[in-house]
Amino acid sequence: MAAAMAALVLTGVPALIPLVVWGVGYGGVGVTLQLWIMRSGGGELGTALFVGAFNVSIALGALAGGRIADGLSVSAVMGAGAALAVISAAVAGIGGRSRTSGS
Repeated sequence: MAAAMAALVLTGVPALIPLVVWGVGYGGVGVTLQLWIMRSGGGELGTALFVGAFNVSIALGALAGGRIADGLSVSAVMGAGAALAVISAAVAGIGGRSRTSGS
């Protein structure tokens, strides 16, 4: 996702391949997170919290994206998104591994 967003910023025009790569990458995020919640035994409470957190993140992303677009440019929004994707991948890679389940 980060590479696709960075490619959109660098090309300056909406290109089909980066858009498809970004869409496929983002499409797997929600499904993967729900699968992790269900496997961990989250049940209804876990999925309800997931939906709430997902909606809050959409709202905060829209707020931050709007502020960045107003203050800088629309392409800066994609740059910020790429940076956040790299940071979140690093955090997930470092702290997201379970030593007991092997995942």
